[in-house]
Amino acid sequence: MILRYKQKFVDKVTARIKIHTIRRDLDNVAVAGEELEMICDPDKGDPFEFYNDYCRHTQDIRILYSSMYQYPYVSIDGKSLMRSQIEDLVTNEGFDGVDQFFKFFDKNYDGKIIHWTDYEYLSS
Repeated sequence: MILRYKQKFVDKVTARIKIHTIRRDLDNVAVAGEELEMICDPDKGDPFEFYNDYCRHTQDIRILYSSMYQYPYVSIDGKSLMRSQIEDLVTNEGFDGVDQFFKFFDKNYDGKIIHWTDYEYLSS
């Protein structure tokens, strides 16, 4: 599976600050054991592969916007996240803050967290 990134995420992936990616994966390509090729699409120059790993596991993620909530509702595998858990998700996704994360994910969103580490949210 090819995962494309902007230049700003390259150092965060290689430094293991960004430990997963959130994608729609409508064709269910991301499964445990699938090779992950991470490609940088710079604003100038040719794309290049900067990291290679494999999918350890995935988790379902949902982000919902509603006037009932001060912040968007976020759930992983059907379980609601508290504010501190959302902050962990944001950091692990490579964003500099919650506001930046919700600026990027600015609409209702259903997708997968594709993990290339053994980290898991809300594990029992």
